Amino acid sequence: MDALILLLPIALLLFLILRGRKQQRSVSDLQASLAVGQRVMTASGLYGTVVDVTDTTVDLEPSPGVRLTWARAAVARVVDEPSTTSPTEPEALPPVSGGTAPGAAGTADEAPERHDR
Repeated sequence: MDALILLLPIALLLFLILRGRKQQRSVSDLQASLAVGQRVMTASGLYGTVVDVTDTTVDLEPSPGVRLTWARAAVARVVDEPSTTSPTEPEALPPVSGGTAPGAAGTADEAPERHDR
């Protein structure tokens, strides 16, 4: 029984270490297989398209004409491109009558009465 109490934490620690190494290896493999044209996300959350790859850096294009150089290790994952069969854009909301924002008063006559004075 005492051996089981000792082996359980050791087994848990071993499991956590092996799982961490597996995740680290998969991220390393992803960074090694970067190719021009892939859409990626950096660890800080920047989305961009790979335009150039060197041994230590990767050039990303977050929007047309903007080119940023990042450390290759900063790339966290490859992002799937949205499919062309996705739902259409949502319909526009109808215009608000009155020309003012909800809750805003247009003139002094329309202003709500204040009871805090």
